[in-house]
Amino acid sequence: MGGDFYEGVVAFAPLSPGRESIMLGLVQVGEISPTMHPSARHPTCFRLDLPGVSSRAWHPSRSIEDARRLAAEKINDWICAAGLTPVMTHAGEKEI
Repeated sequence: MGGDFYEGVVAFAPLSPGRESIMLGLVQVGEISPTMHPSARHPTCFRLDLPGVSSRAWHPSRSIEDARRLAAEKINDWICAAGLTPVMTHAGEKEI
């Protein structure tokens, strides 16, 4: 990971039991969901929908926590590739 730009910017909000939305600020950019296929190797998956990302496929993960971590890393990579950097607000919080 190129840094901790996503801290305080990426959030996860419940949708329904076992499902969460992945939020970048106030915008939903993805989803975490249980794997629906009974023979799936991993119980959870996630997908991201970010501008300029070629794949919007579901990615497997071992748990919701693992999906959160992997999604945050991918968003951090996207933020770095876009050349964005956090700006400190008057309250000392990071903003993009």
